[in-house]
Amino acid sequence: MAIFISTFISPIAIYISKFGFVISDDREAWSAMGSAFSGIYSPLIALLALVILGGQARAQAAMDKHQYDQTYIKGNRDDIDFFVQRLENYLDEQGEDGLCPRLVLRQFAALSKEELCSDQGQEVSRIFYEKNRKVVDIWIALYPLLVGMGSQKEFPYEHNYTSSILKMTTVLSIESCVALDKVYYSINPDKEKCDLKFWV
Repeated sequence: MAIFISTFISPIAIYISKFGFVISDDREAWSAMGSAFSGIYSPLIALLALVILGGQARAQAAMDKHQYDQTYIKGNRDDIDFFVQRLENYLDEQGEDGLCPRLVLRQFAALSKEELCSDQGQEVSRIFYEKNRKVVDIWIALYPLLVGMGSQKEFPYEHNYTSSILKMTTVLSIESCVALDKVYYSINPDKEKCDLKFWV
């Protein structure tokens, strides 16, 4: 601000120091002064207008990004809350064998990466998936939502990503989340272990 003020005052100060502070009766003097100031201040005013427009554009872009971020995050959180609630109910539903998926998932707790990749491990995962397709499908549907929020290392994405992870481990239990990650990994040969969120 001080730079702009000094820039606008400087031509007047220089003019006064050169020609003095005199109210002239000479029309040519007034015309010469007007032409001089017009040539000086027109570009300055244009530059000032450009700076103001640039500031307004940046402010509008920041506002638009904030609005987009909030809408995107709210949509993701709503979807995650919906899926987690459904998943919690499905995990505790008894199957035809009288066992609920949450109990069956315990067999995956001690399985290592090598055991999951073995023929026996993949068969156990396949059987679980066939019997509990809704549970696994919901778990798979949660991943794009988590990846979307976790890909941005800035507030409010990172904050909401961490909050979503904590909510899932609290509502579903960390054991169930790790076991579901193992099932997800076992039935998807192309999935890398480093891409998983809970089984690390």
